[in-house]
Amino acid sequence: MPITYTPDELEAAIRAAGAQVEAHQNAGHSQKAREAFDEVRRLVALRSPETVERMELERGLS
Repeated sequence: MPITYTPDELEAAIRAAGAQVEAHQNAGHSQKAREAFDEVRRLVALRSPETVERMELERGLS
């Protein structure tokens, strides 16, 4: 059964996974950084269309 997130939980998970990418990069662990980035990409894909639209509006992208 897939994990479900509230919007706030999802954003927190994305930030945490992003921090893992940075930590692995800083430690020189390229493969682990790539794997962590795959998790970021997977989590970002879970954002709802409404969330994406709101974020784009906030950034002046739409």
